[in-house]
Amino acid sequence: MGHRATDLGQMIGDLLEKSYVSDSRSSVRENCEAVIAALVKGYGAFDDEIAYSIVIHAGTHMINWCARHPRAGVRGKVDELMQGAVAIIVKAWEEDREWFDRHILGCLFRRCV
Repeated sequence: MGHRATDLGQMIGDLLEKSYVSDSRSSVRENCEAVIAALVKGYGAFDDEIAYSIVIHAGTHMINWCARHPRAGVRGKVDELMQGAVAIIVKAWEEDREWFDRHILGCLFRRCV
């Protein structure tokens, strides 16, 4: 209903949060990554500018997660989540396409027209 960058960014941010704070089972992370790829595919092609905007929204959403859902059980994962979120935002701001080619969010750029 909203702008593609905020809609996808929020959904992707939620999925990345889940993959970071899950109980270290690789299946959870793989499932989150599969859903991210499917969401991107379903939205269709977009240009690099939108892809970077989506990534920035996703990273920002990840950072805000701690304020929305503080739980003692995930505190050990917070550092990993924050480092991942900051890296995503910085690399998007720098438009580092090569970095994203090695990241799950690279699917955003492979869908670009």
